[in-house]
Amino acid sequence: MLLSDDARRYAANQLKIVLRTDPVLPINHLEHRRDLTVTRERLHLSEQEWLDLCLEAQIHTALRDTTLSKGSRIREKHFFACASSKTAQLTHWNMRQLSGMAGIRFSLGIHPDHWELTALRRTNTPNEPIPDAIIHLEPRCLLDSKKTRSWHDAGFTYSEDIAVEWDSGSAVRTQLEAKVLAYKYVAYYQLWVAPTLARAITLQAICLKVLGDATRVGVMVVDWRTGICSAATLPKRGTRLSSILEPTMREVHNAWKWK
Repeated sequence: MLLSDDARRYAANQLKIVLRTDPVLPINHLEHRRDLTVTRERLHLSEQEWLDLCLEAQIHTALRDTTLSKGSRIREKHFFACASSKTAQLTHWNMRQLSGMAGIRFSLGIHPDHWELTALRRTNTPNEPIPDAIIHLEPRCLLDSKKTRSWHDAGFTYSEDIAVEWDSGSAVRTQLEAKVLAYKYVAYYQLWVAPTLARAITLQAICLKVLGDATRVGVMVVDWRTGICSAATLPKRGTRLSSILEPTMREVHNAWKWK
């Protein structure tokens, strides 16, 4: 697809903005974005055209050989747009994890001001429960002079925030149960996400067993390669979790569809 210079610059600048929140984006994911053009139309670029655009805009890219989930035997080569040269050096499973988190935010339309990515956070406290992300009830704006939001000042609120966890299938049942129990003390609500329906069904059963309350947990199936949600089991409208999610979902990506 032939783009004007203005369209290329706009798409590149918008992509850089998105990468400040989602540090890894599969090139295939970009095909589904509607926030990279002024008209909110998809660009319909080929993979090579996206790579050329990233090269021209000095956006780091990486190639990894990975699978859809931990249990998959079919390996695929995927290109990723990355926020920095350091990010571009991450392992294939880190790329898959961060792509999954970007897909969650994309599918839900969570505004960056409410989204704290913690997937790469390191801690000196052994066994400290740190989910992959937190959806905060109270937003944090990005100041012009800062590259990141001041989430570290807020800490874990232990209130009506939402702990978000991506699971590719590497954790065994006992580990998952321990995580669900631990996150119970990090945030009142939990959102678990898997790349396959079979794994999502397992996660739902474990969450309900540990929490014992269907209104406190949601489970989604998100293809990390495209960022598209194919299935979800979430509390109905009118429950507290839904009323918390809705204000964060400004018109950013896709309209929310209740399943």
